[in-house]
Amino acid sequence: MSSSRSRRLLGLLQTDEWSTAQQLAAQIGRSEKTVRTSIHELDGLLEGHGAHIESKARCGYRLQVDDKDAFDAFMAKSALAGGGAPQSVRERTDYLVVGMLYLMGYVKGQDLCNVFYISCSTLSSCLKSAEAIFAQYDLKLDRRPNHGMRVVGDETNVRRLIAERYVREQSYPSELGDDAQEFLARLARVARGLLAEYDLPLTEFSFESLMDYCVVARSRVLAGFTLRLHDDDLPEVDERVREVAERLLDAMGLSGALCGEQNLADEKRYLELYLAGSRTANFGGKNGSNFVINERTDRLTLEILRLLTNDYGINLLDNFDLRMQLNQHLAPMAIRLRYGMRAHNPLLGEIKQNYPLAYQMATLAGEVLRPHFGGEPIPEDELGFIAIILQLGVERGRLVTKHDVLIVSDLGRSSSALLKRRLEQRLGDHLGKVYLCDQFDLETYDFGKVDFVFTTFPIKIPVPKPVLQIGPFLDEVDARRVEDMLKGDVTLDVIDAFIGPERFVTSISATTREGVLNQLCDLICAHEHVDEDFAELVFARERLIQMCLGNGVALPHPNGIASDNTFAYVVVLLHPIEWHGDPVMVTILVSMGRSDEGDDRRRVLSETLARFALDTEAVARLASSPSYENFRALLGS
Repeated sequence: MSSSRSRRLLGLLQTDEWSTAQQLAAQIGRSEKTVRTSIHELDGLLEGHGAHIESKARCGYRLQVDDKDAFDAFMAKSALAGGGAPQSVRERTDYLVVGMLYLMGYVKGQDLCNVFYISCSTLSSCLKSAEAIFAQYDLKLDRRPNHGMRVVGDETNVRRLIAERYVREQSYPSELGDDAQEFLARLARVARGLLAEYDLPLTEFSFESLMDYCVVARSRVLAGFTLRLHDDDLPEVDERVREVAERLLDAMGLSGALCGEQNLADEKRYLELYLAGSRTANFGGKNGSNFVINERTDRLTLEILRLLTNDYGINLLDNFDLRMQLNQHLAPMAIRLRYGMRAHNPLLGEIKQNYPLAYQMATLAGEVLRPHFGGEPIPEDELGFIAIILQLGVERGRLVTKHDVLIVSDLGRSSSALLKRRLEQRLGDHLGKVYLCDQFDLETYDFGKVDFVFTTFPIKIPVPKPVLQIGPFLDEVDARRVEDMLKGDVTLDVIDAFIGPERFVTSISATTREGVLNQLCDLICAHEHVDEDFAELVFARERLIQMCLGNGVALPHPNGIASDNTFAYVVVLLHPIEWHGDPVMVTILVSMGRSDEGDDRRRVLSETLARFALDTEAVARLASSPSYENFRALLGS
């Protein structure tokens, strides 16, 4: 049966209900006369193959199967042999995949051999390749003795396979219809108009994916394959999405499809979900995004922001705009993950390179989301979108540019006042309040009032703020150093304060993940002011969330705030060890403290370590030459 029109007619007639010529004509887009002629031809083709088309006045037509085995064999040839026999292994596999997806019943292996004029061993090889393709979409071959084989699995996955493997690659199997490309172009014009009318813009990739799905959905429905949504807990979508989906269904010619009222309602509902899942939160147009945010999504968002605030010492939890943006992104993302819809992020590489901290945060957010979406890792494209939103939240925390500073001088009150005036004249745009004190008042000074400390002599006592030693007259070199610090270029000062050579470790001898963490926690408990259950909290976090970046770096944390002050330990191991399935050479444990060291300093620490952890070359260079001086040089470069 070489005509795709005949195949579509046969699919429509494979029901228990009668279909009139008028109804069939509407389905295939041809006249009633053409339908009657095609049915007559089809009945002739079926002669001798175990079936015939029954007609009844005032009722219409329907298929009557007399010999199921003979009819199944005929259907195998009909579905698989159109367009000439395939020659290459790839062509045979593709014909096999598509043809079997459009078979209603079982087909025997010998019938497939007859279709392709191939041996059983060649067929076995093609079937193995086909099954590997089916498995990628959670489909499989069901084999039954004396019946043959057929593809079983969710209809949404069948459509995803056809759309991604064929339509997206500009391949249009005959099962999609003779007019598939013409239909696609016509539908795209209608869809662009609808999306503009309802102010629902999509990325180009999302739009193309939507169109690919529509082409496949039309062919499946017309061939008698409909989907059923059994889930009562379906996500809500807004009214605009529902209206666009209904009008798209009309444009696809499916509103009057002979598939039953419930099936048609499910097709419309899934199209609504597909359209809603194609959207992204940063598109909204004049009417806003109008994503439906439920309580469950908001709780998940708060869980993510609470964890990120604790882990990175940057207050994201109180950022309401960030919370709403993340909520609005998670709503359509949940639909995509739930129904296997792919998101494409063309900027993923640039996001990793330019926003390493935000991407690392997004990776951690992905671990929070993972158990809520079947336990599978969140796709990198989705993490990239989350990273952009988090980067906006991090950037908003940088809006304050003026800093309160303390000048500590041992040169007397007049000299201190002169240094203060020179600072204000040279760098007043970056300064808030400027305080003065001498070395005798330093031990009792309230450092909570200031962001930075500038001193004219070496300070011997611990100071919980960045300290920069300068000359008494603020020459050009000192002025540039102070300006760099006020502008935030304090990377190495922060690294020295929170890590330093004393927290750079090369003496861990353990050969397992548990052993490394035990030795590291023992070392930390002996030298830092940490809670008694510090080690327990580190292992609790490992059980909940594993942060391995796949390039030789592991990032354990305590599960919550567990130390008085912020610090980080960098461990270079003697040999790679397995860490949740990945080989690891460098372990960086960060503990955010309870004391107020300032969001800016914690942000610099987190950003610097994130950038290093994502730099595969830098990690390899540190592993080959493990010293604090080399680590510091790699960060500075």
